Amino acid sequence: IRDRLRAIAPFIILDLPPGWPDWKKHVLLSAEDVVLVAEPDLANLRNGKNLIDYLLSQRPNDLQPKLILNRFGLPKRPEISQADFSKSLGMKPAAVIAHDARLFGMAANQGQLVIDQEGAARIGEPLRQLAFTLAGRADAPVLRFSLFAPWLGRLRNAFG
Repeated sequence: IRDRLRAIAPFIILDLPPGWPDWKKHVLLSAEDVVLVAEPDLANLRNGKNLIDYLLSQRPNDLQPKLILNRFGLPKRPEISQADFSKSLGMKPAAVIAHDARLFGMAANQGQLVIDQEGAARIGEPLRQLAFTLAGRADAPVLRFSLFAPWLGRLRNAFG
């Protein structure tokens, strides 16, 4: 299936479940880029460390996996600091997505992407930069946000 998808799409993004079935190992070892998305807790640190160690031992000449820290700063949750998480995995995060209950809740209630919400620039910009890096393109142009940006985006989507 992967070869068929590669013939029709320039990029394939897979959200893989936890666990170590053989098919998952094959997919991870044959991927060009691997992006690990983890929350800053002990279980994610352990699983992330195991995955990173496995990939580095099996793919010594390939690109190093990239790390995204997700739901960082969730209130009332004990979490591992960004510095400690990075040090334990031996890599700095390519992006850190701070938890913003209002922003994520509004997106879910409206059935929209988080990036389409007003005030999402601080979350969306690091992900946009990472997408440009993974695509092998030059640095993403800096977006200018204005009071009219949300309406212009809706008009572009409606007529684009």
